Amino acid sequence: MVPSNLPRKDPRRALNMTTRQTLWEIYRDGGVRGLFAGASPRVARAGPSVGIVVSFYEIVKYTLRYLHPDQ
Repeated sequence: MVPSNLPRKDPRRALNMTTRQTLWEIYRDGGVRGLFAGASPRVARAGPSVGIVVSFYEIVKYTLRYLHPDQ
């Protein structure tokens, strides 16, 4: 909930902002913490996925090397 003493922001304004303007506004409103808000849960969610992909790659690499040792 937004405190009533803060001005309301127009959500349509974000459609016309550049990446630089967006990052500056996030930094201005939340500081460095605002820029990295939500990073820990995102990394925690991506970790197992990356582990599965790397493991699958290693298994395929090992299998292909075993099936075709001359190459």
